[in-house]
Amino acid sequence: MNLDVMDLLAGRRTVRRYSDQPISPAELESLLLAAFYAPSYLNRKPGHFLVLQDKELQEQLGSILGVRPYVQQAAAVIVLLGDPAISNSWEIDLAAAVENILIVATGLGLGAAWVGNPHGAAWETRVDQIRDLLDIPKHIQMLGLVTVGHPDEEKESHSPTEWDETRVHYDRFSNLRPVPQKLSADAVAGS
Repeated sequence: MNLDVMDLLAGRRTVRRYSDQPISPAELESLLLAAFYAPSYLNRKPGHFLVLQDKELQEQLGSILGVRPYVQQAAAVIVLLGDPAISNSWEIDLAAAVENILIVATGLGLGAAWVGNPHGAAWETRVDQIRDLLDIPKHIQMLGLVTVGHPDEEKESHSPTEWDETRVHYDRFSNLRPVPQKLSADAVAGS
């Protein structure tokens, strides 16, 4: 296994504090391209990505969501939209796209945070306000958003000790097989 990929995954952490340094157009394009590289059920690709870099809009969005100040501080906010008429698996497809965005952001030295829960009561009460603010058509659904920018905080990477053998089942849910810590660390290293 390519250890660099595992290091990248381990280093992916949610970042909610950003410096005022802008991200480059090339970095933004890489994030969006990563979203389009994500798997999509039957390759239907129902996702749309609305990029915000207007600080006034970000201020209003942060106010609606009540998650200020990081929505406003972010160099960009990517609103995650899906068209259910194209695919009823739009949420799953967009979740894969988000993960790609988050991983590529980490690889570029950027920080990012996935914001929103389309099934949460707080989100449901705010969707119409966001839809009005950003001129999102009624037939387009919103999964959430990703804030991205240069981090103004440091976070430690995930550790192989986060492996939880009680959540890994083999052949039947009742069949747990303890994996020695050295073995799981060796698997990560590709031994």
